[in-house]
Amino acid sequence: MKIMLPSLVLFALPCLAQEPSAPAFEVASVKISGGDSLRYNGPRFQVAHGSLTTHGFALRACLVLAYQMGPSQIQGPEWLNDIRLDITAKAAGPASEQQVYLMLQKLLADRMGVKVHKEKKAMAVYIMTVAKGGPKFKETEGEGPMTATPEKGAMNIKGFSLFELAAEFSGKLLDRPVIDQTGLKGRYDVRLDMSPMRAATPGGGEQGTGERHESNPSPERADQVSALVDLLRDQLGLKLEGGKQPVDVLVVDYAERTPTGN
Repeated sequence: MKIMLPSLVLFALPCLAQEPSAPAFEVASVKISGGDSLRYNGPRFQVAHGSLTTHGFALRACLVLAYQMGPSQIQGPEWLNDIRLDITAKAAGPASEQQVYLMLQKLLADRMGVKVHKEKKAMAVYIMTVAKGGPKFKETEGEGPMTATPEKGAMNIKGFSLFELAAEFSGKLLDRPVIDQTGLKGRYDVRLDMSPMRAATPGGGEQGTGERHESNPSPERADQVSALVDLLRDQLGLKLEGGKQPVDVLVVDYAERTPTGN
């Protein structure tokens, strides 16, 4: 049986016109955080085996997670820091972390009305690379979310990725995006002596939530940045250098303050 070319083309057109749909969670709940969730002392987010859980996680932080960008690469209204969400979501089956993040993008679009676009902007950045001598941390055994536990003047960090480490420093101390150029893609454990950071912090206090950034760092903040650079080099075998380069920026065009669809 011969099939004429025009017929074959017409038969194929519907297939070519269909775009693959974005992956989505099978079940999901998105709610504004209450008092218990805001006081929660455990991990603020967990991603494992195709499931995602957050406790009191700011909408901006959800966007950081979903799009795998640093906090200073998310541009939108200030109230993105104030809307805090409890999310419980599960895929139909096992899924990689990257697939879960794509599902979170769709979930935020569906339930929070999030609409975004990406731009390239030349920005001052910190570039993180492996220092001479190589990294000074070991690969994680098993699975699970990143956890950070204080212990006698130190911090035990388990299951961190270099992206999460870069985002953590960018969000809590640095006023620029941290660009991970280490090439290290696994998850790792390390024990950090935090005394250099405490010595550089007036009063030995905490750095706060890190969801807002200073355009003109104080001399005290400059001392903290210098201490962080030394800590990364001496204890993790990582180098942090300032630079300027085009960076992906996520611009939030629209978002709702309350979730829908629960």
